[in-house]
Amino acid sequence: MDDMPNFDTPPAATDPKPPKKPKPKPTRKLRKAMSTIPKRRRKRRVARVKPVEQHAGGKYPPEIYRLIGTLMNLDLPLRNFVIEVTKGLSK
Repeated sequence: MDDMPNFDTPPAATDPKPPKKPKPKPTRKLRKAMSTIPKRRRKRRVARVKPVEQHAGGKYPPEIYRLIGTLMNLDLPLRNFVIEVTKGLSK
């Protein structure tokens, strides 16, 4: 029991810790003054492509398709007559 510390006596005096260095304040980065107008970025140009006709892979010009559309708007007897004439001319 002799190995027990003696709590009746004050502890040995320790050296006081040296004061800490103060932290530096954060600094702001200064921006350069804008002396010129900022450059604008180029926009991509989108090439406008005419839509390809879905029928026959677009191998006929648009006038042919307009003609067919006009023929389809005709009355039934007149349309049948035009179809018969074209069949006769194609032989």
